[in-house]
Amino acid sequence: VKDFEEQYEISNLGNLKSKKRHIISINGRVTLNKEKIIKLNIGKNKYASCILSKNSKTKRFSIHRLVAIAFIPNPENKPCVNHINGIKTDNRVENLEWCTRAENNRHAIDTGLLVARKGSEVYNAKLNEEKIALIRRFYRRFPKTKQRDFSKRIEICHKQLNSILKNRTWKHVKI
Repeated sequence: VKDFEEQYEISNLGNLKSKKRHIISINGRVTLNKEKIIKLNIGKNKYASCILSKNSKTKRFSIHRLVAIAFIPNPENKPCVNHINGIKTDNRVENLEWCTRAENNRHAIDTGLLVARKGSEVYNAKLNEEKIALIRRFYRRFPKTKQRDFSKRIEICHKQLNSILKNRTWKHVKI
């Protein structure tokens, strides 16, 4: 395990092992730590994780990241690790790949792990489908209305209004 080479080993299957070593506690007592497989925690997010310690300091790590760091080159310096088959506890090296956050989200949507919300389903949406239909009908009837003035009146950004009218956003709303 990177930065914990003397204490732990990770396998290409996602198993974590603590190495046999002597540990000096804060009060100076020396104990022998036997080599053992470490039990992994499955968190609320369904990912396997563990707590590693070094020099009396502890830190939580995701197992899939430890496997990727140890076994998968990352020449493009991508920040995320994706489970190719979508199973969050399958931490075999052949099931992992480096990706960007956008690639990870796209994979989750494509595989059905994440449902893309649209329109009023989005938690911070100011508008709903009825208002969008009303806006589009209004502009069909009064096309010369200035977007800046109208957007101020309905309290949205004029760029957002323009995207609505050009059907770049809220595409699912038909009038």
